[in-house]
Amino acid sequence: MRSATEFDNTFAAISKQRGGGVLVLSNSSLFMGGAKRLGELALTYKLPTMFGAREHAGAGGLLS
Repeated sequence: MRSATEFDNTFAAISKQRGGGVLVLSNSSLFMGGAKRLGELALTYKLPTMFGAREHAGAGGLLS
């Protein structure tokens, strides 16, 4: 993902392809600023999502 506008389409594509989960290791401003939206998408698509930063776990990610 290169911008926050790609979050929704990316999670939809992962789900459609029956991906087993999402791993986000970057702590860039893109992912830190999008923590809440990423957590929402993880819950919506029922994808276990692991992050490098603990703030994401509080926003809905599975673990950090």
